[in-house]
Amino acid sequence: MLTADIGRIPWTARSERGVLHGLWSRTTTELTAFAAWLRRARCGLGGHMMVLHFEPQRVALECVGCGKQTPGWSLDTRG
Repeated sequence: MLTADIGRIPWTARSERGVLHGLWSRTTTELTAFAAWLRRARCGLGGHMMVLHFEPQRVALECVGCGKQTPGWSLDTRG
C-alpha cells in the first residue's frame, strides 16, 4: 500500500535540486555578509590598516581590511 502512494508525492528530484540550490545560495550570501561584518568589526576594534591608494587624478588612504577610503587629495597635473 505504501508503494502505491509514492507516485502521488508532489515533489520530484528537480524540485529538490531547486530547494537545495536556494538553501546553498542563501547560506553563501549570509556567510559573505557575516565575513564583511567581521572585517568591519576588526577594523572598528583594532583600527584601520591604511595604505596609499592611487587613481589618475587622486591620491587617498584605503584600509586593507574593509576598503574604507579617506577623502584624499586631488592632483592638479597642469604645470
